[in-house]
Parts: sequence; C-alpha cells; structure tokens
Amino acid sequence: MLTTAVIGAAGFTGIELVGLLLAHPELELVAATSDSHAQTPVSRLYPQLLDKTELRFSPHDVVLEAADVSADLVFLAVPHTAALAMVPTLLDKGAAVIDLSADFRLKDAALYEQWYGTAHTASALLPQAVYGLPELYGTELEALGQRWQVQQAQQTQQVGTPTAAPQDTSTSASQSTPPSSDPASAPQGTLTSASQSSAAVLVANPGCYPTASALAAAPALDCGLVDPDGIIVINAISGVSGAGRTANDITQFCLANENLSAYAVSTHRHTPEIVQTLSDVAGRPVKVQFTPHLAPLNRGMVSTVCLPMKPEASTDQLWAAYRSFYANQPFVYVLEPGHMPQTASVRASNNAQIGLALDACTGMLVVSCAIDNLGKGAASQAVQCANIICGLEQTCGLQGSRGVI
Repeated sequence: MLTTAVIGAAGFTGIELVGLLLAHPELELVAATSDSHAQTPVSRLYPQLLDKTELRFSPHDVVLEAADVSADLVFLAVPHTAALAMVPTLLDKGAAVIDLSADFRLKDAALYEQWYGTAHTASALLPQAVYGLPELYGTELEALGQRWQVQQAQQTQQVGTPTAAPQDTSTSASQSTPPSSDPASAPQGTLTSASQSSAAVLVANPGCYPTASALAAAPALDCGLVDPDGIIVINAISGVSGAGRTANDITQFCLANENLSAYAVSTHRHTPEIVQTLSDVAGRPVKVQFTPHLAPLNRGMVSTVCLPMKPEASTDQLWAAYRSFYANQPFVYVLEPGHMPQTASVRASNNAQIGLALDACTGMLVVSCAIDNLGKGAASQAVQCANIICGLEQTCGLQGSRGVI
C-alpha cells in the first residue's frame, strides 16, 4: 500500500483529502500537517472523523525536513506561493506531488506574476507540471504515472540489493561528489537535478471554477462548432467553502446568508487558467468573460458557459458530441436534452453533471456544469489524479459521498 501525506490538512480542502484518504483501500494516510494546529488531534478540530482516525496534526516540517519523506505521495493543500518552496524540496526527496494551489497551473511564469502579484521562484518546473484534469489530460497523467511507477519499482529493487563492498576513500577531492549535489543539503525551494528529472511527478490540480467551466465548454470547442470570433461568457456560482476556512468580509455568516453577489468581476485569478485550458482544447486563443458569484451554500458549484456557435450547429449534433466526448469518463454525466444539473445531485462527490441547450434566437450554446467545489473542484479530483499516477482505477476510493464539511 502506498503511503500519503497531506500538507495543509486543517483547511476545508485539506480535511476533505484526509477523509478521502482514510477511506481509500489502496492509499494509507501517514501524516496530516498544520502548523497552527500542531499536536491537535484531527478529530478534535473535525469531530466528524472521531471514529475514523487517531492522527494528530503535525508541523509541516515533519514532512518537509525529514531525511527521507515518509510518504510516497504528498498532497499540498496550501495557499498560493507556499507551494513554490515546498514542491522542489518534496520532489528532491523522491515524493510524487499533487499541488492543489495555483502555483504550477499557469505555464507562463510572467502571467502568474501578473495575476498573483509575486515572482514565480520555481518556473523551471512549470514545463513538467501536468494539469490535473483527467477528462482532458488523462493521457499525460497516465504517461507521468508510468514513469513514476518504473522509478518506484527500481527503487524497490535497489533496497533489496546487497550492499556493495567499501570503496577506497583516498579518492581525490576533484573526483568526489560535490556536497551541493545532495538534495538534503540544498535550501528549501532550491531546484536540483532530482526535482527536474523526467521521473519527477508534479500534478497541478485545477481550480474549482476552471474545472467546471472546462468540462462545460470542452466538447463544443473540440468539435469545431464554436465561432472563433466570438467571446465565451461564463457565469459561475460557488458555495462559501470555496473561500477557505478563514472567514473574510464576504463569507462571514451574517453577510453571506440569504445573499447572492458577484465578486472579483474581471479580476478573478482563475480567469487566465480558464483561458489557458479552453485555448488548449480549441487549438487557438479564445476570449473569455468570466464572472464568479458567491451563494449561501456550504458546498457546490454551477458554471454556466455561453458559447457563440457556427450557423450549422444543431441541438442533436451538439448533444451527441458531448455524449461521445465523455463516453469513457466515469465521473461525467451528460443529461438528456432539456434537463439542467443541480448542486444537490453532486454533493460531496467527484461527479460532474452537464446540461446543454442551443438558443435558436441568439445562436448561443448554453452549457451548465454542476460539481462539488471541494470534491471534483479540489480534493476528490486530486485523489482521482493520484489513482491514475499510481496505476489504480480512477474510481478507486471515490464511489459514494464522503464529505467532511
């Protein structure tokens, strides 16, 4: 059984990961970290897990500064910029990393710096980070997993190999290995040859809004029926858990309850991620107008995407294209024409439900995708990626509802 750790386990996404991993038949959770709750029993902060685990939160450094990472696979549920220092360190220690922050999603470091307001200090790793949306990048995830599985098998064989005879220690200094080549001696966040090797596993887990929006738009863009000169308009609604455990000016109960509002209009940081993914699927640059909204829900998300279509597009043609595109995807359900998805149907799951309608008056295809923002939009999608990396069935440990929040 492969061992796992969650860094940043006390937040909403982190604790959802903890709940999923505790119930996973092939992955064992050995560490859940939180600097602010170190030594606190996990079940004290989240009594829902009282009969599930006796783990205590440990400081991040228990995983980051150990001589050898105690976990084969590490999930990072930390704020953006925090992963920039953590990822190289973990890769150097041989762990596979699934990062749920935004730090490795954008392929252009300058674009990251523009939207996140800080320098990208690990940009050399961006080309090797695989975007963790299995329905669109499953082939890349499988290839990454195969390389990692070979590496794991080789390491297992080496452990069982008899120790070689002692070597002559009189070798000159010029022939010895320089200290700087030892990953353990490098400062945290330093890029070494190990972290940049072809076998290093780094998955950039998508954001919740980009996941729902990409799943809604991808089949239409893929089939070539979207007008290339039009603007794709996205209106998305999320529950308050998407803002994290710490309340702010719009997520406090008295402000969020019985209230619906748009926020971060034209400035939301998921915008370039959505544009990047949809442009990749379309094979050309696309223009996107994205507006997020906050709803008084604990969890759940609906993204409604309006795509300008070519005149020859028909409802039957588009519905068939969507069904075909997701035919072999175990978590995506395309509803019958005339039916639209709802958040209650996908709560605490890794499922996505999609409904579509072609507006004859405007020529716009309207596609709604409902997901759970903490599930398919974060934690359970990360486990889906981990399953692929580890050579397991995508659905392993993800059947049924297991939400902690």
